[in-house]
Amino acid sequence: MHYYEWNNLIGGLLFNPSRAGQSVCLYLTQKQIVETAMAAGYFETEDEAWSCFTRRLRSWFDPTKQGLTLTDCIEKALKSAQQITVNETVYITHFPVYLGLLVVSILPLTDDATSFINASDYYKRAAVFMKQNALPSVVPQTQTDNWNKAWQKLEHWAIEKKHCAWGRFHLNESFGGHKYVGKPFSQCLIPPRVIRDLPKAFVRAGWVPYQLLTQLDWQSLLTTHCYDLGFRQAALKTLLTPDGQHYATPILQERFAQWDGTAQTAASPTIPIAASSKGSLNHERINKEDTYARFYITSGLSYKNAEK
Repeated sequence: MHYYEWNNLIGGLLFNPSRAGQSVCLYLTQKQIVETAMAAGYFETEDEAWSCFTRRLRSWFDPTKQGLTLTDCIEKALKSAQQITVNETVYITHFPVYLGLLVVSILPLTDDATSFINASDYYKRAAVFMKQNALPSVVPQTQTDNWNKAWQKLEHWAIEKKHCAWGRFHLNESFGGHKYVGKPFSQCLIPPRVIRDLPKAFVRAGWVPYQLLTQLDWQSLLTTHCYDLGFRQAALKTLLTPDGQHYATPILQERFAQWDGTAQTAASPTIPIAASSKGSLNHERINKEDTYARFYITSGLSYKNAEK
């Protein structure tokens, strides 16, 4: 596959007639990209597909340049035509050429969405991800060297040129004081801060560790506690669609599997327990609210029912 074909594949996942009028976030994962290519019959393995994607991206933009950056690639993509001919083969992309590159800028956030990351950590994390996958590096954006134009042009393309017929893309540029990092972060359906606070929602929902949950339980969690958790309204609309739930639920499930029953965050207090009369060690008990009490009650009821 040529880069233009990859760009079409990525574009089709995000923008298509079925998304008419709907808000679109560029939240894709590496797994989604390669599995779609495999389903289309291009590759037999995920490794083969991903290797092709990274290789084609580098070879088309500038395979000889040392220190190739994602900004360099975006600058070239902004000037590139929708149709090119390579060795008498015509390649046409139906989407902006830079679309795939903007998705690449978000992959460091979605590759391991269960781990916490602050805006100030983005460049460090992006550097590791890009190096591991042999992708163009992401360098800190500045007033003169940045990717602003590509994000703005994508918004114009979706709203003004396509009239939202393939989806509505709106760029939320605000993210604290991190002007440029805020752009990829604004596209995350489940931002890291929401993942961090999910235990609070688990407690409010009355859940206990290792509880068996259905898809309806997860949907109820989103609809009931979404605003408390800090989901953006545009992202929530996507999350409540079948497609949105398809890739959001595994992230929520993985966080739940790691949950130990606490609702502790960095600011949560600890409750000290006096030293035992049998020893001199001081102990601290994390505030677990009433989670363990409910856990033991549930376990006790299950045990009694099993005896009957």
